[in-house]
Amino acid sequence: PTSGVSEEPRRFEDSSSPVRSDRGVGAAPAVRKPIPKFNFVENIHGTPKETAVTSPSDVPGNVAPPLPKPEFPATPSPIARATIETAKPYPYELPIENTALIIIDMQRDFCEPGGFGESLGNDVSLLQAVVPQIESLLGTFRQHNLTVIHTMEAHEGDLSDLPEAKRVRGNPSQRIGEEGPLGRLLVKGSVGNAIIDQLKPIAGEHVIYKPGKGAFFHTPLDSILKRNNITNLIVTGVTTEVCVQSTLREANDRGYNCLLVEDGTASYFPEFKESVLQQVVAQGGIVGWTASSGEVVQAIEHCLRADVTAAEILRLQSALKAERSKVESLEKELTSLRREYSAAKRVLRNNVRSETGPPGQFH
Repeated sequence: PTSGVSEEPRRFEDSSSPVRSDRGVGAAPAVRKPIPKFNFVENIHGTPKETAVTSPSDVPGNVAPPLPKPEFPATPSPIARATIETAKPYPYELPIENTALIIIDMQRDFCEPGGFGESLGNDVSLLQAVVPQIESLLGTFRQHNLTVIHTMEAHEGDLSDLPEAKRVRGNPSQRIGEEGPLGRLLVKGSVGNAIIDQLKPIAGEHVIYKPGKGAFFHTPLDSILKRNNITNLIVTGVTTEVCVQSTLREANDRGYNCLLVEDGTASYFPEFKESVLQQVVAQGGIVGWTASSGEVVQAIEHCLRADVTAAEILRLQSALKAERSKVESLEKELTSLRREYSAAKRVLRNNVRSETGPPGQFH
């Protein structure tokens, strides 16, 4: 999406999926720096292949191998740590520096008339109701230069990454890839596939194309989060029971601490949204936490204000210590001068006595 700045948002797609580029099938992708881990296709970052987990049937004795251990930093050192005391099912600790805002699929295809959502017979106005709350969160993360990730459900123009089962499922008035009022439905580059104007990514924010429901499936999301030392996700977007819930469960399985923003997610079926909110916090937060957008913003702002205040106090304490050191130095210098003065006074007195002699004696 056009951001009005010289640098474009970073866009990612899966290099492991059968994708054709302008260079032709099988052509070696060009490599651009400074991000060495990714191959580039059509100016879009590729993704390293995910660790393959052998199925139980492939292992002698029908025993599944252990899952790879999440590679989180051993000792994160955040600038500040906020706590959302009113989060459900219990307070949510939020390490500011290790937290990312993820905005899922806020695309015209889902949120505006003429897109894929409406082709399924849905009332898209239900999704537009959460835009102001997501805008507020996005503004806070941008103000404090925190990590922001946008996802877009999108397929290649040749639909090579679209499973046939997904293409033919249901009875929509138009199917994925067909031409609609906003261009080809859910196809990269179509007008309808873009993120809505209110939430357009800006330079420095990650934009990830995903071919499935979950944001981790065939995308570099996990690698991006680890590279940025992210352990906590503030999750927003649409729709609650499909792409949002799929992403929450994928993230939970990978060891991330997720908070779903109650008024920052929406569904074409409000009762489905409420059901997901209850599922997330059930059994002591089996999937994660929930809280309102206002509670998240307030916690971050309060924490960072307190952090600024603490930094100012430290600065003043340091300045006071320096001034005390100067005073101590001056006091030592004054003591030395007093000693020198006393010594000089004694010498002068002795000289006077030696010249005049004892009292009463005349020279």
